[in-house]
Amino acid sequence: MKKALSYVALVLATGALAGCGPQADVTLKVYNWGGYIYEKDPEVAGDLDLVDQFEQWYEEEYGVTVNVEYDMYGTNEEMYTNVVNLQGDYDIFAPSDYMIQRLMKEGWLTKFDENQDGSRKYLTNYDTYVSPYLQSIYEGLEVEDVGTVAEFAAGYMWGTVGLVYNPLEVNAEDMTSWQALYNPAYAGKGMIKDSVREVLMTAMMDVYKEDFDGFRADYEAGTITGEAYNNLITNKINTINNDVLALLEPSLEALVDNAYGLETDNAKNDIVSGRIDMFMAWSGDATYAMDTADEEDGVALEYIIPEEGSNIWFDGFVMHKDIAEDDEGVEEDKQVKVVAQRFIDYVSTPAIAIQNMGYIGYTSFIAGDEVLQSVIDLNDEYNDGVDAEELVTLDLGYFFDGTTETLTAEDMVIEVQNHRQIMTQYPLPETIIRTALFSDFGQYNAPIAEMWERVKSR
Repeated sequence: MKKALSYVALVLATGALAGCGPQADVTLKVYNWGGYIYEKDPEVAGDLDLVDQFEQWYEEEYGVTVNVEYDMYGTNEEMYTNVVNLQGDYDIFAPSDYMIQRLMKEGWLTKFDENQDGSRKYLTNYDTYVSPYLQSIYEGLEVEDVGTVAEFAAGYMWGTVGLVYNPLEVNAEDMTSWQALYNPAYAGKGMIKDSVREVLMTAMMDVYKEDFDGFRADYEAGTITGEAYNNLITNKINTINNDVLALLEPSLEALVDNAYGLETDNAKNDIVSGRIDMFMAWSGDATYAMDTADEEDGVALEYIIPEEGSNIWFDGFVMHKDIAEDDEGVEEDKQVKVVAQRFIDYVSTPAIAIQNMGYIGYTSFIAGDEVLQSVIDLNDEYNDGVDAEELVTLDLGYFFDGTTETLTAEDMVIEVQNHRQIMTQYPLPETIIRTALFSDFGQYNAPIAEMWERVKSR
């Protein structure tokens, strides 16, 4: 795992390069999460950032020069403010599921181009290699009177929210609950996300802990199905009203008071340095932290999804509704909307997906033989020197079934280290059961944002 440059440094570098060189035939403005795409290894001669790879590939393939202006954000809400409220000039961006639905509902997005038979005209790699498991979720997410998420978004990365911890410094049993973040024994020892939806979920898990524990007990007793269990968690963490907000604010205050601090991208380095012992993490940051700790100090950090439940998220590339407004009369290969879709399809090729995952630690939507083999090979590296009795079985069939030609269902069953990298990137299906998608809170978005700012400014 390579270390990404700091968020600020990346923004400055991107801005400095944006205007360099001769005028390109097409300018594509991409807005993505910070540290969320492959950047060249300065120690490898001739290596290129993924953005530069795309520009080179497009010119070779279509004889058209493309300049990708690449900017970054730290949270969905920051992205929304810049794209919608400040009318930022971006062609494509990569929101999470609930934000995609909000943008669809408000009319900010446009659909992908289709052939006469209904297939996507420019997303052939994506449609060939996307995990059917993830695509079916996108197809099942529908905004009334608008359409499905699958019509407006192509999945990029996915993952979960949980706790990363140093088992040498904390009690691993305590980490099985979100209460660890409220525990006075860990005051000043943990970090939380400066991301309103994640902290709001944690507060819900605190305020309604008895409910979430009850859902789990009923599922484990066999009195409800996995689907019913997931529906109960999903409905609970997405139910908001003024009474609920009144209960959540004191919980958020306690959460912030017990934390070392708030972060969007630095906790994964702070835990390696020993500044903190645990943090609320997106799964890709967890993988990054574990890899870095392995390399730098030999401490085997772990990641867990607490027993009350959590969030499963999906970031996907979408196109701004105005992307094609100046394309009338422009030849196909120079149309911004076409270039944008080809960019999305380019990052959906298995080789590029592998390159991206290896650099950022997050898990691509893309499956297929190449990706599965890369997971198998990486798992073998992680397991080198680990006793077999310390491993657990992970069946990756739920993700890869239907996308491979040479590798079989037998190849998809691998032995992995529990609470470590591969399990973090591809959680067990029985773990996924207790993770839920966020929904857009509609009219409550503004009051929630105001509440979070109020809590942080105390």
